[in-house]
Amino acid sequence: KPSGCARCPFYRTGTGFANTHGTGTNGVLLVSESLNDHEEQEGMTLTGSAGYGFFQRLKRLGVEREEFLITSAISCHAKGHRISSDVLDACSDYVRAAAEQLKVICKEKGLTPVIVALGPIAFRQVMGIREDNPLLKVDYYGYPHWSDKLACWVYAADHPMMLMRGNTH
Repeated sequence: KPSGCARCPFYRTGTGFANTHGTGTNGVLLVSESLNDHEEQEGMTLTGSAGYGFFQRLKRLGVEREEFLITSAISCHAKGHRISSDVLDACSDYVRAAAEQLKVICKEKGLTPVIVALGPIAFRQVMGIREDNPLLKVDYYGYPHWSDKLACWVYAADHPMMLMRGNTH
């Protein structure tokens, strides 16, 4: 794990680590929640069964995985631990760095950077809000939100695992 992880409550108990990957050529940063067993082994986010299914659906639309920049709100495998605001704060530098990388790519290509937060933990991380924020009490999925912290648009969506569980509404 990078030295920046030392301030995280999961530094000793969390396992694995995944860096940001992908090209970001479509101007979209996907932020997942945390690593699962398969992603921990691969060292890449969204490579488990949910991520595979998600990208297979997108591929049918002509959208390739490599076009996205992909990272996680929590860069390690939390293995059943509760994701607290302290953990999100500790990992915020990685998400901020990915957002800055996306902005550079988008500026070169003349695109507007967009972050898609996959799940409520990713949304909290990207927006820099705590779990008691009133925004989380309303229907925030499917609407664009402006992030002052990252200076770009954020779109909240269900995590692909929710689709695998049959939550397709």
